[in-house]
Amino acid sequence: MSFLFVFLAAFHNLAAIDLYDIHGIKVLSVSSQTFADGEHIMPIKSEDLSAGVYILSVKTKSTELGLVLIEK
Repeated sequence: MSFLFVFLAAFHNLAAIDLYDIHGIKVLSVSSQTFADGEHIMPIKSEDLSAGVYILSVKTKSTELGLVLIEK
């Protein structure tokens, strides 16, 4: 199984997108690249993940965002 992470970049920026388990251990590096302005769709494969709670982290120079994901 996998899911799509859809986001809007407000300006040209380098972003690191990583997936962490509930204990803060990185389990997947999704992307680390410069994104242009506009909408982006990032597929994230979750078939290798155990059931549990995960945090999808998006970090740029000026912003950090965390999204809670539950894998059943």
